[in-house]
Amino acid sequence: MAEEMNHSKTSLLTTEDGNEDNSRQPQIYAKNSIDRFGDDLCQLLLSYFPLEDHIRYECLSKQFQRTVFGSLRHICIDDKLMRRLPKSNIRQIFATISIKCENIETIDCRDIDFRSEERIVEVLNAFRDNCRHLRQIYCNLWRITSMRSLGPLVTRIGRIEYFADSDSITYCHRLSRLRINLLRDVFDRHNGTLMAKSLHSFELRDYLYTNSDKHRLSAFVAQNLCLRSAVFMVYDTFHQLFQQLSRLTQLRELRLTLLLTIGDNSLSELPALQMLIINVYACGDLWDNDFEDLLSRSPKLKAIEFIVNSYRRTFIV
Repeated sequence: MAEEMNHSKTSLLTTEDGNEDNSRQPQIYAKNSIDRFGDDLCQLLLSYFPLEDHIRYECLSKQFQRTVFGSLRHICIDDKLMRRLPKSNIRQIFATISIKCENIETIDCRDIDFRSEERIVEVLNAFRDNCRHLRQIYCNLWRITSMRSLGPLVTRIGRIEYFADSDSITYCHRLSRLRINLLRDVFDRHNGTLMAKSLHSFELRDYLYTNSDKHRLSAFVAQNLCLRSAVFMVYDTFHQLFQQLSRLTQLRELRLTLLLTIGDNSLSELPALQMLIINVYACGDLWDNDFEDLLSRSPKLKAIEFIVNSYRRTFIV
């Protein structure tokens, strides 16, 4: 039994010529070993725990030492975790964890604010260098982050911090989800070319002024025809927006916050739309009939939630 226990450890092997093989050599228990009993169940249970708990539970038993990090596929790193770790040793802690977390596929650090951005960049670089299965990083565009090295792994951007270099988006070739404040943030400041293309989800957090942004909106829609989910804030009449959105034949979910005056507010057909939520701050005439008409012309639409100031009305198919 003692001989089998030794097989669970990871060691550095020394070759005959004296050169060290620095790659980890994981030893696996025999299938009939009693020491492996419950490993699968242990990994399953641990997979539901956050990274912070995995760090604590490593010291509970030898079985946990074998499984506590191997079960991790997706981890979240947020400000709460960063504050609990000693600042003087945080780089070494995550370097050690990244070596142990060989099966990590996704890292979500969108809940990190600018106060921790310097340390989180070091953390992400450590995971990138040590986790060979890492495929996706969800993050913000921070002020000091160079996306040249991390960009190919970034698939979701939660927000662009103030004074961040939005041009770094050009390095994020696999970006599928993006949340920004202004539509101009996704256009190159020097030559005006669109940097975010082929997105699946897009959220605009500040008002879209259709008169000044209509050319940008048209260019954005033309390069993102595969959009499935969108959030827009729109000032004044929004018929120009719907004319552009009608080109998005794969759009399934749409959320609008509108500040409207009297004008042409007719709705266009959105054939793939399944959910529409509209929050309206309005003055002037509104258009109940247009919503019922949209239901008839959008066969997959299940419901519209329509909120005018504090009045809520729901149309359900």
